[in-house]
Amino acid sequence: MMTITQDKLNHLWGLRWHSQNRRDGVSKHLLYTDGIPLLFPKRDFARIYAQTYFGHLKTRRDLRTEPHGWRMPRPVKILSFLYADPEGH
Repeated sequence: MMTITQDKLNHLWGLRWHSQNRRDGVSKHLLYTDGIPLLFPKRDFARIYAQTYFGHLKTRRDLRTEPHGWRMPRPVKILSFLYADPEGH
């Protein structure tokens, strides 16, 4: 049995998309790029990325209301850990 210790735990940050409209209801999911989750080593990096690429959503009332209902992506903590093979592979 493998024991996961604190030194093997690592927190990364992702961005969670959020939208709500009458047609689709509430939609929340992690943002991906090229099929890979968009991950950041620090929360501030995730916030800067969200502001750079999605900052226009704060001022675009037409995108925040129906039919879109888009909101700014929010940073979320993602727990990852390093798996150590007992045989050292």
